[in-house]
Amino acid sequence: MSKRKKKEEAYKRKMEIYLRHLEKHVDKSKERYEYAVKQFDTLMITLSTVGLGFVSAYIKGMEGNLSLAYIAQIGFLACFFSNLFSHLSSMRCNKNAMMNAKEEFEAESYDSFNGDNEGKIKYEITQELRNKEIKLFGTIVRVLNILSFVFLSFAVVCFIVFAYNR
Repeated sequence: MSKRKKKEEAYKRKMEIYLRHLEKHVDKSKERYEYAVKQFDTLMITLSTVGLGFVSAYIKGMEGNLSLAYIAQIGFLACFFSNLFSHLSSMRCNKNAMMNAKEEFEAESYDSFNGDNEGKIKYEITQELRNKEIKLFGTIVRVLNILSFVFLSFAVVCFIVFAYNR
């Protein structure tokens, strides 16, 4: 075996190892991203609920102008409900993606056994409609998540200003 050939093989082995490590890194990054996304909903619901309860307990029995505290409570409620609607929209989006995958599998199975494209044609029509809905609900989820964060931030700022001015 020539020296050049050995170098090429060594390089290929190194690249294979590198690519495997890179693939593992991508998989782990994807897992961490998915975990963070799952935790966002939980965190927003928890913080808004705790904030609502804390503001309610803090102002209990107080007199005077409590309008900023009430605005903070409205912000925490808005965070809670926007996050809840975000979660429902996400479920709808995932359901459509699951249905697309299931129908694609069925269409491919049907076509491979029957030797025609009838299943694929039916699938492509419904897939196009579902893909539009998936994009729509994906956008709704992103917007509602941003709104949740904005409402939470707004509520916290309102409460801090209220407490500072007391």
